[in-house]
Amino acid sequence: MVAEPNPAKEEAVLTASTNKASVAPVKSRITVIKPVVTKETKISKIAEIKAALKVKKQIKAVVKAAEKKEKAANPAEAASGKSQLVAAVLAFVVGYIGIHRFYLGYTGIGIAQILTLGGCGIWALIDLIRILMGDLKPKDGDYTEKLDF
Repeated sequence: MVAEPNPAKEEAVLTASTNKASVAPVKSRITVIKPVVTKETKISKIAEIKAALKVKKQIKAVVKAAEKKEKAANPAEAASGKSQLVAAVLAFVVGYIGIHRFYLGYTGIGIAQILTLGGCGIWALIDLIRILMGDLKPKDGDYTEKLDF
């Protein structure tokens, strides 16, 4: 007596013939549920993203304002800043070896000025003019002490 296969429990049947294997197909009862995407859901997702970006900008503004208040409230940090007058004097006196660039935090350009003797003095002169105009600032921000013209 041969048992008939049960269609509810179909299994993969592996039959071996000479050097070949074949697998009988298995019927599956899995259905894929696709989410329904409508125009309204897309619009609501876009609105959520815009609101999140707006909140992110507001947080950045609050953090920036808090950092400014902290710098203003801490006089020890303000004293560690750079002076425009000191940078100008360094550029005028020893600008041909780039000491003012080291003072402002630009060590790579300072080394280049040492090797070229400040571009034979021309580079140092341009830096002096830029410092006096306020165009050449410290690498980490702005001068704490500025010149008034």
